[in-house]
Amino acid sequence: MDRDIIYQGAVTTLLVLTAYFVGEFLETGQWHIVASNDGITMAFLTMSMAEIFHSLNMRSQRKSIIGMAVKGNHNRFLIYSTIGSLLLTTAVIYVPFLRDAFGFTSISFAEYSVALGIAFLMIPIVEIVKAIQRKLAKRRQEKQ
Repeated sequence: MDRDIIYQGAVTTLLVLTAYFVGEFLETGQWHIVASNDGITMAFLTMSMAEIFHSLNMRSQRKSIIGMAVKGNHNRFLIYSTIGSLLLTTAVIYVPFLRDAFGFTSISFAEYSVALGIAFLMIPIVEIVKAIQRKLAKRRQEKQ
């Protein structure tokens, strides 16, 4: 469990930093560490949505979300909450008074899509690790 928290936190951090640097590059055309409004906005979107996507992973600590979905194990409230969170996060970026209150900037559709894509990577990364953990647990059981 402790290792899960550490690696998942590290993955989230790497995804957010990636989004920041990609946003900075898309804004300036250079790979520099500077204050980038687009980078900050993309990092916020990525962090917010990576955590939301991660909640889908954490319905089970070891079971695959794909396997649970195939078996009809759905959590409608979680799906509705995910959609609502996406809409509210998008509002913070694009509704002028909210954007100004949070100090963000409007980003292009391409930047928005890239940030969401980076955030979505949280699902397959954690699913791959869970598959490895299941395989290792099965091997340990077979040895006993």
